[in-house]
Amino acid sequence: MVLAPSEMEDKNARSKIKFMKENMITGKKSIEELVEKYPDIVNYLAKRNIICIECGEPLWVSLEQLLKEKNVQDISLFIENLNKEMLKD
Repeated sequence: MVLAPSEMEDKNARSKIKFMKENMITGKKSIEELVEKYPDIVNYLAKRNIICIECGEPLWVSLEQLLKEKNVQDISLFIENLNKEMLKD
């Protein structure tokens, strides 16, 4: 089956959207899940004085809970920037 160029673009766009939805970091995701999927997140957070590992284990809270505990003022912006960093090519 040969796809027309516009169909290929649509298919590629749908694939990219699916990838983003499956991999998007949200405040609801647990730190444990994020550390497992994105090991570099530990350094990203540590550089911002947000410790997410204690005694060798990820904290048992959501990202949003951790950011609130650390008094992050704009959680949405923080998560947006985190996504840009973790999902960059």
